[in-house]
Amino acid sequence: MWVLLYQNDFGLINMSLNKLGLPFLINNWLGNPNTALYAVTLTNIWQGYPFATLMILAAIQNIDESIYEAAEVDGSSQWSVLTKITIPIIWPIILTVALLDFIWTFRYFDMVWIMTKGGQYIQVKFYLRWYLNSFLQI
Repeated sequence: MWVLLYQNDFGLINMSLNKLGLPFLINNWLGNPNTALYAVTLTNIWQGYPFATLMILAAIQNIDESIYEAAEVDGSSQWSVLTKITIPIIWPIILTVALLDFIWTFRYFDMVWIMTKGGQYIQVKFYLRWYLNSFLQI
């Protein structure tokens, strides 16, 4: 699906840019060495965003309301409630999500390989070469 969005000739992104009257922004997103890594990174973020959002939302909803009520009675500002109550309480979940995302990023080799046709561009070539050397050699 993402390859079709980034397609040079008939991709949805380039067609949308053309329809909006911005043909100077049309680009070969996966073929341009300056944009290939960003295109693959955006795809990776898009795929991992729902998990992180749900985990953090569940952590926030799990915080006891009495803590917020006590902060309101004490006259705490919203900023201090966020920085002194909410973030410290959900910090273990934030770290867990960050660690899992870091680990899962290494599973995206196939996406990079398919989208860039083997990483012929220097920005993604490092990632592919590292993966091939690390995990496929015995």
